[in-house]
Amino acid sequence: MRYPHLFSRLYNTPLMLHPDKASVIENVFRTYASGLVVDKPEIVAASSYTAPNGTKKPYQVTSGGVGIIPVMGTLVQRASGMDAMSGMTSYSSINNLLDQATADRDVKGILLEVDSLGGEVSGLYDLADAIYAARQAKPVWTIVNEQAYSAGYAIACSAQKLFLPRTAGVGSIGVIALHVDQSKRDTAQGYVYTAIFAGDKKNDFSSHAPLSDSAMADLQAEIDRLRILFVDTVARNRAISPDLVMSTQAGTMNPQQAVDDGFADGIATMQETIAMLEAEVQVKPLKPAQFGATRKETRMSTNQESALISAETQAAINQARTEGHRAGAAAERERIGAILQSEESQGREAMAQTFALETDMDAATAKKLLAKSPAAAQKPTGNTDFNQAMANVTNPKIGADGNGAGEQELSPEAQAEAMALRILGAGKKVLLK
Repeated sequence: MRYPHLFSRLYNTPLMLHPDKASVIENVFRTYASGLVVDKPEIVAASSYTAPNGTKKPYQVTSGGVGIIPVMGTLVQRASGMDAMSGMTSYSSINNLLDQATADRDVKGILLEVDSLGGEVSGLYDLADAIYAARQAKPVWTIVNEQAYSAGYAIACSAQKLFLPRTAGVGSIGVIALHVDQSKRDTAQGYVYTAIFAGDKKNDFSSHAPLSDSAMADLQAEIDRLRILFVDTVARNRAISPDLVMSTQAGTMNPQQAVDDGFADGIATMQETIAMLEAEVQVKPLKPAQFGATRKETRMSTNQESALISAETQAAINQARTEGHRAGAAAERERIGAILQSEESQGREAMAQTFALETDMDAATAKKLLAKSPAAAQKPTGNTDFNQAMANVTNPKIGADGNGAGEQELSPEAQAEAMALRILGAGKKVLLK
């Protein structure tokens, strides 16, 4: 067979092509394979453009700093001599242009101009990921001018935004594979092909024999796997549900359908899309007066924000203080009550009041001190002879120097009060009156 390399790239391999384009490519290949074309077509040289600043570029650069990268024709991993007849663009060439545009200081934004019915699977997803990553460096948009099907849409949707004119179309999110069975033709021409092989699946996709059931099942499984990869890529790039992408069933969409379902961002012409992207990337320098005004406005805004923050902070502080006062008052009432109403305060009421009302001593400590202090003697009650006799006895007078009388001569209640005063005085000289 002539052109076995091209044959292997067209048949028995997954393709992401619109069915109509697959038929065109097959017809072109058949023309070559039949020997009707004897002259090798010329390979179209890479275009060269002059940027607004006069430098040569491999892509067009608009006056507004938009670099336009063409994604045209059948998309393949590597270009071949069939370019002239069917129109092919390699993923590697698109990737090279993308790298250059990303690094080009004259390019502020990148526009992918897509007009493709699809192409090969090999190399496609690496390019789609590269476009997706380039979005972090510069704005990357797509204009579908006028078709982006299958692999063409996989590339188009990898940009941040996607626009298309009213007559354009997108979709065909699916995978296809072709197998040619020419065994009947071989028989008609008197050819008998005998394959000698090792391994049950080695000869599965031979064009000189019908496709076996096991080979069909294997190829279908691979097609299904690649379809899921396609669906997940579109869902990621467009931030939509994989189920929504899957529901298209590889159908095509007109512009309004694409926008309504989230597969495109808007309907616009090539010129309108360029103008929008130029406005997106345009950096307008400020004049000195504008810059000063901007700084002043920023400073005022900062002061206002600081004042707002201070007011909010002060309000929070005030609220905290109020709540703290309430909690503190409640705790103080509870402390005083615990001391004055304790069992240890019985007979030591004066000391208990001192601890509770004149100190911030906690209840537990106060109770311990009260328990260790002598209780006041109970005053006798009733009109007994002893009481009457004691009423006529005058109390000893005690001066500042004690007049020879020590603290031990005080009544138990006075002794307890003296002990409390010593505790409160923390070492200061205590005067008893």
